Amino acid sequence: MTRFELRTLGGIDLRRHGGDGVTRVLDQPKRLALLVYLLLARPRGPQRRDSLLAVFWPESDGTRARNALSQALHRLRSELGPGVVLGSGSQEVGVDPEVIRCDVVAFEELGRTGRHDDAFDLYGGDFLPGLHVPGTAEFAHWLDLERARLRRMARDAARRAAAHLRTESPGLAVARLQRALELFPDDEEIFEDLAAVLAEVGDRMGLEREWRRFQRGLIDRYGLAPSREVQSRIDALRRSA
Repeated sequence: MTRFELRTLGGIDLRRHGGDGVTRVLDQPKRLALLVYLLLARPRGPQRRDSLLAVFWPESDGTRARNALSQALHRLRSELGPGVVLGSGSQEVGVDPEVIRCDVVAFEELGRTGRHDDAFDLYGGDFLPGLHVPGTAEFAHWLDLERARLRRMARDAARRAAAHLRTESPGLAVARLQRALELFPDDEEIFEDLAAVLAEVGDRMGLEREWRRFQRGLIDRYGLAPSREVQSRIDALRRSA
């Protein structure tokens, strides 16, 4: 049976295992959204057809919506092959997670098992960047919530990984936190973690450079300076460095 890898974090890509991308699925935003929703909506597993109609065809009458769903599922089956999209009785439909492996599932598992460094390495950026499906407000809301949830998990993974590396390999801790700031450039807690590591190793110049960059970024994006509390704590770290 053909297997697929679906990348959704920081980019969108669907590849046959050992083969080329499946471009026909990616070229149809609603079809791609339906596939991802079947894989990741909670509770995980088969989803009720009437729920899918409400998410993806909220403005259509019952008959038209059911026909549109059936056609979308038929197209997914024809493009991905048998054994991918599965029915669970007449009222539910799902996707076999053993046939399509999704990076979100792997990311979550790495976090659950404490492999925070690997989890952060897997997180390439926002979930399904650029995906927009007109007329699906409920899917857009779900997408926003998932993006926020996964960002929080990635942020937590970066901080935990850096905390683990901080004593034995502060250079790697600095690298993790610098990359985290590339993804979350406004995060004061991540910056404070970075400043603390630089102060601990006595890298005063590095701390000053990162502090100027962080301040300049906030001013350029929002016209704001860091909070007074953060400025006070960073000043203390600068003195200790």
